[in-house]
Amino acid sequence: MVTPMHIVHIKKGYSSVSEATKDQSGLAVLGMLYQESPNRNRKYDSIINALSSIKYPGNKTTVGPVSLDSLLPPHCELKKYFRYNGSLTTPNCSESVIWTVFENTTKLSKQQPGIHYSFP
Repeated sequence: MVTPMHIVHIKKGYSSVSEATKDQSGLAVLGMLYQESPNRNRKYDSIINALSSIKYPGNKTTVGPVSLDSLLPPHCELKKYFRYNGSLTTPNCSESVIWTVFENTTKLSKQQPGIHYSFP
């Protein structure tokens, strides 16, 4: 099984997600799927380390600078994706998203510090 992560981009000219949802192409979401691996993926260390400070639902944390390039699949796999017009996955489920979901999974180790979730 895989675990998803979404990176939401707001179209230029909008200052918030709620404002962008009024436009059918107001949001672009990159969807990546993660699969459990025995090997640590160091590209995600800064995000995973920040996750360890979130103890309860609704808590927030700040992550230092992260290169989007380091979160994406390897360059040779960037041409393998699915793209479609769709909706947000959270209420109000506004149909204002251009989805790009990468075909291949990224590997993460359950043993990396800060990972407190279970792969299904």
